[in-house]
Amino acid sequence: MKRPLAVIGFTYLAVVVVSFFLGLDKLTVFIAVSVCLAAVFLKLRKTRKNVIFPAVCITSAAALVWLMCFNAVYVRPTEELYGKTAVITGEICDLPYEHDGRTYYKIETSQIDLPGAVQHTKILLSSQKALRADMYDTVTATVNIYTQSEDSYKYYNISRGNYLTGNIDIYKDIKITSNENKPLYYYPLCIRKYMLDTVNAQLPKEQAGFVSAVLLADKSRLSDESTSDFRAAGISHIIAVSGFHLSVITQLMLLLFTFICMGRKRAASFICAGFVFLYMAVVGFTPSVVRAGIMQILFLLGQTMIAKADSLNSLGLAALIICFLNPYTAVDIGFLLSFSATLGIILWGGEISSYVINRIYPKDEIKTNPLYGFLLIIKTPLCGLISTVAVSLSAMALSVPILLVYFKSFAPYTLITNILVGLAASVLIFTALIMVFLRISVIFAFLEMPFVALSGLLTNYIIGVADVISSMPFSVIKLTGEFVPICIIASIILLPVILTLKWKKHILAALYVVCVVFIFGLGSVTEKLLKRNSIKLSVADCGEGLTVLMSDNNDTAILFCGGSYDKSYNADNYIGDSVTGNISYMIVWGGDENTSLYAPDILEEYNIDTVHVYDEEKQNERMYRLTKSCPHAIYGDTSQGNIDKVHLNNTDIQIYKSDEGCALYFKLYGSDFLICAEVTNLSFLPEEWLDADYFISGGLTENPELINARHIIISDKAEDIDIDAEGYVNTGYDDICYTGGLGNIGIRAYADGNVSVRREGYWLS
Repeated sequence: MKRPLAVIGFTYLAVVVVSFFLGLDKLTVFIAVSVCLAAVFLKLRKTRKNVIFPAVCITSAAALVWLMCFNAVYVRPTEELYGKTAVITGEICDLPYEHDGRTYYKIETSQIDLPGAVQHTKILLSSQKALRADMYDTVTATVNIYTQSEDSYKYYNISRGNYLTGNIDIYKDIKITSNENKPLYYYPLCIRKYMLDTVNAQLPKEQAGFVSAVLLADKSRLSDESTSDFRAAGISHIIAVSGFHLSVITQLMLLLFTFICMGRKRAASFICAGFVFLYMAVVGFTPSVVRAGIMQILFLLGQTMIAKADSLNSLGLAALIICFLNPYTAVDIGFLLSFSATLGIILWGGEISSYVINRIYPKDEIKTNPLYGFLLIIKTPLCGLISTVAVSLSAMALSVPILLVYFKSFAPYTLITNILVGLAASVLIFTALIMVFLRISVIFAFLEMPFVALSGLLTNYIIGVADVISSMPFSVIKLTGEFVPICIIASIILLPVILTLKWKKHILAALYVVCVVFIFGLGSVTEKLLKRNSIKLSVADCGEGLTVLMSDNNDTAILFCGGSYDKSYNADNYIGDSVTGNISYMIVWGGDENTSLYAPDILEEYNIDTVHVYDEEKQNERMYRLTKSCPHAIYGDTSQGNIDKVHLNNTDIQIYKSDEGCALYFKLYGSDFLICAEVTNLSFLPEEWLDADYFISGGLTENPELINARHIIISDKAEDIDIDAEGYVNTGYDDICYTGGLGNIGIRAYADGNVSVRREGYWLS
């Protein structure tokens, strides 16, 4: 094989990603298939000579076996602790951080006071009160361990080495023991803390939060609004330390060490490799940093030898090491985006740049060009611009498909934004690093002011560009229809067809881009035409509670937004995916978690035309402040038996709210719907409501035998509700659906009177 590490590393990563996508319960089958294929390829003479085929199969089998072993040793023993409360003793093994008023600590446990429990693991603890403890001090506390029912949330935590998550509620029993014998990793963490404190002392809050993210991958000080703007502008990679940041830092430090070593490049490269490893430790060995760090170290070590490192082999080796240490890293979105962007740059970045530059500056013909003098004057900035565009395009080529799969959206202005901020971000990394070093040196601290000022100006510029771009029309295009996977499959099938054409590469590339845009455009238009005369109810899998949205092609109303804390990630994504156009209306039922837990987050993230508020006195301080700041707020009457009315989506919605519960009733194209929160007493509702065709409930209701619905949708787990015992079979039902642990449910009513009830797949239906 020409590039064995690339083949093995890429195969290892791809197999693990596919395994997570198809389901870890099928690992045994995948292993058997890989082993059988390896045996077949080794037996056949042609494939045995071409070692790539058996190598791929053997690598696949090894990756799957290790993934199975990793689950058995590290993951499954911790799953038995979900939902339990235990006294846990362990060391703080990372720098604490704050988010939403809580402080988070990564604890390496030495004892978990539960019979048969795994003793040595890592847990991410949150506390409302900051603990008076240093890193690697021992903490003993009573911990409520969360049930990580949402796979994406669970996978992300495990990829960061947090096999459990929990919170501390009882503070009087906390015991902290100082540890004088600190491990070696304590000192990089101290450097990280000192650098963060230095940045915070030198810059205003917003600027310090951005510089901390760019320099040290600490996004805890960034506001949610800024993070959202960066994502919408297509430059979220700037606040995730990866290859771009490390390459800038490596080149800067290489120049410095070359000067110190008086021009001896080999010695400078060797010292710089050590610095890169130290920087990886300071940042925290995040997957994207480790990937970039390994490649930079291999590049630097290659400078000390005759043979230079091959980029694809280096990338494959980085993927192999990272996925071997923790297979769950393979589904970390930051790592996948960093890996795919780097692969795209390696494959096409240089080729695109060289092709364009050679067209503008041909070696033999340039002097005959009447613009020869002008082209020479602008050669340096023009080549820099071309290189930036080429790198951005090649990185987007492989990272955009991952963004579509994970976020079901993409930012069309990404290329423009990267051109506008690329150079500024590079200079910012340089100035921020110099700024911190000068402060640390003490002696040269008086020289820091120009770098502080320049860092502030560059930060304001980048944040300003992100704000302007994110506020432009179509800054984020959502691809949440079921046409998306069909279009992706069609695009994949189209690629080899186009490659069979004997045209020039750049013409084929342009043709393919045009065809893909046409496919997605046709799919989007077709789906909108098919669903233009329909209204959809979206019922989220939100745990113990009820989240329901009503939407057509241009407007969305949020009727309920409650659920469980551990399902907030799923609910937030589902709400974002389900929102079509403007959010015209939202009901805030009060302080009840089952109906309004996610209301404050929604009020902060979206501009909502009208908010209908009930039980104002029961709201928490944050929700009260947000509802009061809304431009249009209606305060509902909570008198017993009172029914409010509101007109939405060409239908009248009747609202019942009292101490006996809350409910909604409305008709959509001839079918009537009743939606009730958990523990609502149905005997207080009008008889007409109880005869609704569709009954949606947030769980158990009182007097359920009064329901005469033919279709029942329950936002809870099936095992938590005994339908026969609770009386939902009064007149018999045609079907019953649950969200709890099974996924979201979409109900679409069409103008012709048909109603479809479907389990939502990964893309919405």
